[in-house]
Amino acid sequence: MFPMTPIATALALCFCATALAAPADNGHTPRSLLAQAKGLPSEFEEHFFDVPLAVRVELDQQFLGEAMVVLTRDDRITLVDFTDVSDSTIKASERDTWSSYLKQGVALGNCEAKCPESLLAVHYSLENSLVSILTENAERDDQVQRYYNQPEGGSSGLILRNQLNLNGGQNQDLGGRYGLEASSSLGNWTQAVNLQLSRLGGVDNQTYHAVHELYTQRELEGSFVRLGYFTPTSEGLTRQPRSFGASPDTALGVMYGSSDSLAINQPTPAVYPIYVTANRQGSVEIYRDGLLINTQAMPAGLQTLDTRPLPGGIYEVEVRLIEDGQITSSTQELVYKPNNWRNHDEQWRYNLFAGRESKFLSNWDDQNDGDMTAGAAFNFLLHPRVILGLSGRQVRDSLQYGTSVDWAVVNNASVYANVYKTEDHGTGFDVQGLYSYGSGSIVAS
Repeated sequence: MFPMTPIATALALCFCATALAAPADNGHTPRSLLAQAKGLPSEFEEHFFDVPLAVRVELDQQFLGEAMVVLTRDDRITLVDFTDVSDSTIKASERDTWSSYLKQGVALGNCEAKCPESLLAVHYSLENSLVSILTENAERDDQVQRYYNQPEGGSSGLILRNQLNLNGGQNQDLGGRYGLEASSSLGNWTQAVNLQLSRLGGVDNQTYHAVHELYTQRELEGSFVRLGYFTPTSEGLTRQPRSFGASPDTALGVMYGSSDSLAINQPTPAVYPIYVTANRQGSVEIYRDGLLINTQAMPAGLQTLDTRPLPGGIYEVEVRLIEDGQITSSTQELVYKPNNWRNHDEQWRYNLFAGRESKFLSNWDDQNDGDMTAGAAFNFLLHPRVILGLSGRQVRDSLQYGTSVDWAVVNNASVYANVYKTEDHGTGFDVQGLYSYGSGSIVAS
C-alpha cells in the first residue's frame, strides 16, 4: 500500500530528540505535526511525512501494539498495520476494532464528532514515537476488586434485640408492648425476624400479635434476592418515585434488586476523564475555588489525570499544566463524581417484587389479606447531574404509577420533582427546590 522506507524510520527516531518545544494553546491541544517536525533538518522532512513510520501504539496508556503508520501534513494519521502485538494484554477483538478505525485515516487531536468507542483524542509524539489513543474508559480498571469475597463455606450466627414497654396506673389495667428483632446467618444466606406483641389495657384486654418480617436473603455482587414474608419497599434505589393510595403492609413472596452491601468502598475515578497534553515532563496542579487540592507529576504526551484522590461531588476545577517552572496552559474542567452513585459503569438501579398480601401470624384487623401484589421501580443515571425514576405496582385492585427527576442544576442548587397517578385516586405532582449558600440552605416545595 505504501513504499517501505526503513531509512525514514531511522531518521525520525534519530532526530526526534531535537524537536523544538512549542507551547500549546491549552491543555488539550497538542503541537501539530509540522511544529514537531521543525526540529528535523529540512532535507529529512520528506522522510517524515507520507512514508511508513514505526511507532508504539497505546490505548488508555496500555500497550496496544507496535505498528507502521503514515503521517500527513494536515495532522492526520493512517495505520498501515500492526507489526507486533505479542506483549499486549488487550483483547484481539478490541485491537481489530481500533485497527479498522485507524486504517481509514484519523485526524489528530480532540475527537469532535462521530467518535467511536467513546474516543476522546488521538495524539502522536515525535519525541518517543508514540501514538496515544484516549477514551472515556481511561481510568476504568477491570482488574480492581469491586466486591468483598464471602466465606467459601458461609457463616453462622445470631443477633437478638428485645424491647419491652409497660404502662399502667392507679385504677388502670396493665398494658404494654414487646418487640423482638433477630438476624441470623446460615451459609451464604441471612435471615431476619421482626415480631410484636401488644396489649392496650383498659376496656380492650385482647393481646395482639403481628409478624412484620420473616425472610431469608442472599447478597450477590451488585444485587440481592429475598424470599419469605416482608414489607415491600424500594430498597437499593437512590431515589424512590413517590406514589399515593394504599400500600401493602406485608406480603409473602420474592424480591430482587440492586445492592451495595458487598461493594468495596474505595476511591473511584470521575465519570469522564480529565486529560492534558504535555510537551515535556512536568506537573499538573488542580485548584478548586482558588485552593490547591491536588498535584500530580505528568509525563510528556497525552495523559489522563488521576481523579481518584479528588473529593466526591460535581464541581468545577482549574487545571494548570506546569512545564519548566512555567504555566503553559490553564483549563476549566468539571469533575463528575456523584456521591450517591458508586458504580458509574452501571447506569441502572432497580427493585422488583411479587407476592400475595398476607397477615401471616397476625390478628390485626386492618391488614389486607389474600390479594396479589407486584411492583417494580427503577433509577437511571441519565447524566451525572440527572437521575430519572420510574415505578409501577399493583396493590389490591389499583395500579399505581410514579415518575421522578433529580436534577442538580448547578453545584449548589438542585430540583426534585414527582408526577404520580393511581387508579380511582387521581394524579398528583410535587416539586422541591434546594439552594445551598455559605452558612445555610433554602428549601421551597
